Amino acid sequence: MPSRMIRDALLNSERFINLPDNTARICYVACLLRADDRGNLEGGPGHLVRLWRDFGVDGTEKAASIGQFLADQDLIRFYERGGKRYIHVPRFGQRMRSFKRACPSSPWCETSGESANSTPICPQNAANRGESRPEGKGSEEKYNHAQTLFARFWAVYPKRFSRARAEKAFAKVHPDEHFLQTILDAVERAKASEVWRREKGRYIPYPASWLNARGWEDELAPAGEKRLSL
Repeated sequence: MPSRMIRDALLNSERFINLPDNTARICYVACLLRADDRGNLEGGPGHLVRLWRDFGVDGTEKAASIGQFLADQDLIRFYERGGKRYIHVPRFGQRMRSFKRACPSSPWCETSGESANSTPICPQNAANRGESRPEGKGSEEKYNHAQTLFARFWAVYPKRFSRARAEKAFAKVHPDEHFLQTILDAVERAKASEVWRREKGRYIPYPASWLNARGWEDELAPAGEKRLSL
């Protein structure tokens, strides 16, 4: 495995600092160290156990639990290629002494013209459009801004499952600040609706499904209010 220095920004990020225990932190660092130059590594159940066995992860169930937890925090993202499961580490951006691509490209990492010193490019919007984003301060700021807007949506949505799919759906909507507020207001109205409150939220759609269905356009009656039928 090529030698690597981990960027301080990754280990000083709120996502990393707010992890509940050192096991989760060490497992995340192991992903950083094992990933190829584009931030990708094999992520099947057996691979995770072998990767994390020395840190007390002794079974596929525990490995799957930690993997899902790291994915929920957007520290890793799962994807599949050719029937095999892989992991992508977002915001990877590591420079290595040798160029190595061990895993198929992830949906979040599309580059062209790589060189031994190239930095991985992982823009979610470009990935969804099938384009690559050139490196540069402006591009990085746009990507970070998009991440901030999604974080605001994620914070208010009551069912936080399948974050990677939700991010992909959110990128397709590509809201600005004004439209994001429209989406957030719609979520708040839906949270007060009879449908979303029924059976402790059983009928709340997954965030990706809600975004893909343009859920902000739904007309849901508030709890306790009966809609008149004509």
